[in-house]
Amino acid sequence: MTMRLEEKQALVAEVAEVAAKAHSAIAAEYRGMTVEQLTKLRMQARKQGVFMKVVKNTLARRAVAGTSFECMKDSLKGPLILAFSKEDPGAAARVMKDFTKDNEKLVVTAVAFGGKLLPKSDLERLAKLPTREQALSMLMGVMLAPITKLVRTLAEPAAKTARAVAAVEREHRPDHASRPRAAPAERRERPSPSGFQPPGGGESGPCTPSPKKAPGRARRPSAQARLVRGARTVSLKAASSRI
Repeated sequence: MTMRLEEKQALVAEVAEVAAKAHSAIAAEYRGMTVEQLTKLRMQARKQGVFMKVVKNTLARRAVAGTSFECMKDSLKGPLILAFSKEDPGAAARVMKDFTKDNEKLVVTAVAFGGKLLPKSDLERLAKLPTREQALSMLMGVMLAPITKLVRTLAEPAAKTARAVAAVEREHRPDHASRPRAAPAERRERPSPSGFQPPGGGESGPCTPSPKKAPGRARRPSAQARLVRGARTVSLKAASSRI
């Protein structure tokens, strides 16, 4: 289908505008691919935020002229598909790399990144670049690493002091303080004499007779007490004889 001049100019302007802001570009020949395959490729590119356009090689050269992808001019031949990474530098390379695994008719002819034309073998390396989210996460990690290290360094003296104080307290703690206290012994109820059980389940009341104490052995008098008793007896006998 022949394009009118206005359509060609609009296509060149659209591609040139995207190329001026893109991070990387991939050119590939799609000779022999079906419409269904091309539609599937465009859908995958759209999901990854990749701008993709089927462009004639002559129009493609005009579109990249004056941009950082002008280095691709001599490699733009045959029926072309141009893919530009607008936000993620490795997005276009990933789309092309994944699609070519199952579609051999899509052949990558040029790879450009940062204003330089790269070998086609560098498609793999470009596809392994981190995504925007991954790059931001890595950047935040690099920025936070010195701050985290500084916070740990500032907190270390206080932590050491706390550990030292705890160690000193453990060393000077009395032995009995660290031992567990023995549980209080349970009070044992004395059995009632003669098997007597007070009314009310064994509880003593106002009319309950107090149990008698069992008779125990009489204490034997000491030697001093025996001498005193003997002296009293002798004096009494002497007094009685005088009378």
